[in-house]
Amino acid sequence: MTAMEARPPNGQWRDTLGSPRGNGAWCAWNRPRLPSKPSPPRTGSLSQQKPSARFVASQLLRPSNQRPDRWGGSFENRTRFIHDAYSAIRQAVTRPDFIVGSRVSLFERLPGGIGSGAGPVEQEDLSEPLELVARLVELKADFLNVTAGDPAVTTDLSIPTRKYRQTAFEHFRYTETVKAHAPGTTVIGSAGRLWRTRHFRYTWRTVTR
Repeated sequence: MTAMEARPPNGQWRDTLGSPRGNGAWCAWNRPRLPSKPSPPRTGSLSQQKPSARFVASQLLRPSNQRPDRWGGSFENRTRFIHDAYSAIRQAVTRPDFIVGSRVSLFERLPGGIGSGAGPVEQEDLSEPLELVARLVELKADFLNVTAGDPAVTTDLSIPTRKYRQTAFEHFRYTETVKAHAPGTTVIGSAGRLWRTRHFRYTWRTVTR
């Protein structure tokens, strides 16, 4: 099932994993949110329940994911999907040249989102994201791609543009933070375009130090 095939014709999609905004559900297409509660677990078909399967792991990671099953609530439960996915991939593919990595959003700036914890939405709490980085290193991730925001909701943070150019420097900071916590792992930043020579110089220092 592709993302386009899974898209409901009227855009009314109910989030079955855990909403970033209380009881309101946002789908990957930025449609209006609907009241929802976690559905009974159907772990064998998670990717078929979502319009965009690549957001399954991030939605499970959010502190707002308070599912009553083994996929929600505690940090251990919310990271279970990632742990099981890495274990299954490593078991299925034994080639030493097969590369496995993760794209990690350190701070979504959403109520109950990644990097906010239980505090106000604007207040960063990177303790859980950095613990996730440590676990990905333990799982022998070959690379980590660092990003921020949610492209459907906090676009200005997720995709720095000429209008929101200052957020590019937030991406640099997040990348530096992850590099410090994963010194033996390849860390790749995400910061949009560069419009000034000084931006390039700062970026070069960030990615090469």
